[in-house]
Amino acid sequence: MKKLFSGIRPAWSYRSKGVGFAILFCSIAAVAQSADTKIVVGTGGKAGVYYRVGEALCRFVNSARSDIKCKARSTMGARENFPKIRQGKFDFIVARSDWARDALHGAAVFASVGPDENLRSVFSLYGEPATLIARQDAGITSPGNWAGKRIEPGWVSRSFFETLLKLHGVPKDEFPTGKSVKPGHWGKALCGGEIDALLLVGASPSGLIQKIAKRCPVTLVRLSGKRVNRLVKGASELSKTTIPGGIYQGVGSSTESFGYSASVLSRADVPEQVVYDFVKATFQNIEKMRSQNPVWHDLHPSKMIRDGIVAPLHPGAIRYYRERGWLK
Repeated sequence: MKKLFSGIRPAWSYRSKGVGFAILFCSIAAVAQSADTKIVVGTGGKAGVYYRVGEALCRFVNSARSDIKCKARSTMGARENFPKIRQGKFDFIVARSDWARDALHGAAVFASVGPDENLRSVFSLYGEPATLIARQDAGITSPGNWAGKRIEPGWVSRSFFETLLKLHGVPKDEFPTGKSVKPGHWGKALCGGEIDALLLVGASPSGLIQKIAKRCPVTLVRLSGKRVNRLVKGASELSKTTIPGGIYQGVGSSTESFGYSASVLSRADVPEQVVYDFVKATFQNIEKMRSQNPVWHDLHPSKMIRDGIVAPLHPGAIRYYRERGWLK
C-alpha cells in the first residue's frame, strides 16, 4: 500500500478535505478497474447469427462476474477470427467446425501458416446441417433419384457436394453442368424450374429457405443412412442432426441430415479460470438462450460437449463438465 499511494499527497494537505478524499477514492477505483479481466470474442458480421451469439455469451459472463468485461467483436468471419485468436488478439471465437478442423491441421486456406496447435474447443452451439430443398414437382424424394437433376450447390464447397454424390452412389457425370445461379436468384431459379434443388449448409430455420417455401411448394430431402453414419463417425467436424418439421411452409415432417456445428473455441494459454467462468455462465443460461433465437432451440449440454468438437477441450471447460458429471 505504501508504494501504491507514494505519489498521492495526504488528504489533509489540501485546502478541501472533500477534494482530497475524492482524489484518493479515484486512485483506488482506477487500480481496481485495471484489475478487471477483459475478454474479446470474435464473431461475424453484425447482421449474422454468430455476432448475436457472441453478444449473448458476453451478456451472460458480464452478469455473472463483475470483474470480467466481455466484448463481442464484429468480424469478417473465419478468415479473420482464426488468425486473430492465433495471434492472441481474441480470447474466444465463434466458428464452424470445418474451419476449426482446417485451422487445427493447417489445411486449406491455413496451409501457408501451418497447424494451430494451441487451438482449444470450449463447446459447440447448434448444428449447421446440409439442407437439400427441392421443388415438389421435381421428383427428388431421396438421394437415390438425384441423377440427372439440376442441383445448385449453393454456398456448399464442391468437395462437400461431391462427397454427397459419392456417398449415395451418384456418378458426377450424371449431373448437368452449366453456369451457376447467383445467390440472389436461387429462389426464382428453383421455383421457376431453372434448377430442381438447392443444397445449403447452415442453421435451421433458414430465412432464405423460409422465403423460398412461401414462393412455391418445396420438400426437404433426407440425407441419412449407413453411409452417412460411417462418414460422420470418421470425421469429428461432422454430426448427425434433424431439421424439425413445421419451420418451413408445407414441410410438416422432420428431416434427417448431417453437417457441421457452430462452435466456440479458445487458446491453450487463456487462463483456466477465465474459460471455466465463461463456460459456467453459458450453461447456467441455456434456457434463456433457447428462448432468444429460434436457431438456438435445440441447445442441449449432451450435444454441446460432443458434436463438432474438433480441437482438444480446454482444461477450464473440462473442469466444469466434470463438476456437472458430464465428463468422467
